Amino acid sequence: MRSIHDKLTVVVPARLGSNRVKGKNFRLLNGAPLICHIIRRLKQTQWLRNVCINSDSELFARLAAAEGVGFYHRPKELATSGSPIDEYIYEFIKSTGSDHLAVVNPSCPFVEPERLDQAWRQYVESDCDTQLSGYRVQTHCFYQGKALNFSTVGKLPRSQDLDPVLALNFAITIWDCRKYVANYESEGYGVFTGKLGFFEVEENEIVDVDYEQDFVFAEFVARFLEQGRKVEAQYPEFFEEYLREHPDIQN
Repeated sequence: MRSIHDKLTVVVPARLGSNRVKGKNFRLLNGAPLICHIIRRLKQTQWLRNVCINSDSELFARLAAAEGVGFYHRPKELATSGSPIDEYIYEFIKSTGSDHLAVVNPSCPFVEPERLDQAWRQYVESDCDTQLSGYRVQTHCFYQGKALNFSTVGKLPRSQDLDPVLALNFAITIWDCRKYVANYESEGYGVFTGKLGFFEVEENEIVDVDYEQDFVFAEFVARFLEQGRKVEAQYPEFFEEYLREHPDIQN
């Protein structure tokens, strides 16, 4: 039986190299390195404060010390662009002996502390071995030319009537370490160990900074959030008048 007080280790993974954006994790987003946004949110959580950066570079050790979190030096051979994620996680678990491991993606900088705590609580209350995170995509989806969540035979279904597809962004992934190790040693992989559960991220949490254009978008989001602004529905005056006379215009 799991407990909210079980030993949980939180890893923020960071390679020095990056194929798509040079020095991505050190790139400033609204004045702070990208990786610092999620680290600072983790430090505000109730349950996910045993944090370390897992990296191949001592530059991240300096950053970890400045941010007041731990640092774990990943072997160089597990930090290349071709290194499977399964391998560095297995190596870390075997070296540290945690009960449960949460890997929090620094490319998803806008997951708030209370939502990170919520992901841990959901995992604790579940019977899954692996809890992945992703967001609902409720539109007409194709894969390799074939429709995924609707039929092309017949009239076009409304998007609101479709079964949503869950797109993973790995904002926060949590594993039962014992199950992970057993699966890796018997099957040769670990990320998709055992029974899978899913934590759905929403709104700004779906922002995943992987490409140059993602940084541009994330910069606007970060500045907007910093100002504490909210988006309120606004309409032209003539439509406001129409809404007052016709408050229910759904059909």
